[in-house]
Amino acid sequence: MKPGRHSTSLRAEFIDRTGATMFSRRLTLLYDKSLPYEVWIDIAGTPSGMVIHRNILLAGTFHPAGLGDILIDPWKDDPGLVVVTLRSGGETVRFLIPTQAVRNFVNRTYTIVPDRKERDHLDVDGWIDQLLAGTA
Repeated sequence: MKPGRHSTSLRAEFIDRTGATMFSRRLTLLYDKSLPYEVWIDIAGTPSGMVIHRNILLAGTFHPAGLGDILIDPWKDDPGLVVVTLRSGGETVRFLIPTQAVRNFVNRTYTIVPDRKERDHLDVDGWIDQLLAGTA
């Protein structure tokens, strides 16, 4: 792993509306200090992942957090799990991941880029150059 990056793999239990497990998948949380606010969630076997603000991800391990398409809550049936709810169009997907693993991951990102120091790591000029070149 390159300096300034961090990742961890977890087993996610995908659940239905009643909370019953439908299937399990490997899920990877990825962090890169060049995008200091973001955590990328990559779900094995799916064509795309999703991005969430790292503070929202951590907050959701303690209390309901998120807005709109991504919600994170402590799981009502097991305090050792959080439920992540993803909405896109008319579809909703929910999965459970271990609370402590999420907390450990996000806390490690804070050792790479401390909270409230994210702005110091943004390369806005580089991003604009990529955007203008069509590579962003």
